[in-house]
Amino acid sequence: MLEFEFGFWLMALDCLLTFSIMFTIIAIGTNLMQDVYGFSQLETGIHVTLPYLVGAVLLMPLGYLFDKYGNRQIFVILCGFNTMSCFILFLCIPECDKCTISILPWYLLGISQAIYYVLMWGSFSYLVKPE
Repeated sequence: MLEFEFGFWLMALDCLLTFSIMFTIIAIGTNLMQDVYGFSQLETGIHVTLPYLVGAVLLMPLGYLFDKYGNRQIFVILCGFNTMSCFILFLCIPECDKCTISILPWYLLGISQAIYYVLMWGSFSYLVKPE
């Protein structure tokens, strides 16, 4: 266990924190969509699946682009800022009854998840090399 490099442990900690933040947004967002924005439980379920659908659509094109052009570190940092912007948007959007602007953070979260999944899971192979 101590044979891994320090970069591996930093990346593992980053994955742990980022996944916990993303899943927290989804857990809090379901109640937020119902209580603050007045969506029904079915509509909220549709909105909560948006990050996964956006991520599923973007995974393959993003993987191709990142493998072709590189710069993984910059995009991981941008992904963190994008995830943080989801929290900020959830806080800044005023109360309204089924307003469409409240769906925007879900799309941003889906883009952020897709970027993060492609970059981080692809980067582990650079750190763990067979001897």
